[in-house]
Amino acid sequence: TSSRLQSHEARLTHKVRKLRIGTQASDCQVCIDGIPGLSRKHCTITFEPEKGACYVQDLSTNGTYLNGKRLPRPPYKNPQDARV
Repeated sequence: TSSRLQSHEARLTHKVRKLRIGTQASDCQVCIDGIPGLSRKHCTITFEPEKGACYVQDLSTNGTYLNGKRLPRPPYKNPQDARV
């Protein structure tokens, strides 16, 4: 099942390259409560300006989904697997 979350906007830049999402406010820039299966440190989005890409790294044992597809667990066989 899908849950609707409140919108959140953040900007990744050359200086701020990572954004962690999870339930633990002390370690995450985006803290979300009340979603079953969301881990304390669920995933990290990393901006790599030299490649012009953002990557999502699954940090949870529950899995992270992007556009309805489960992301592969790291280490990735192909870095493109984690590209947003």
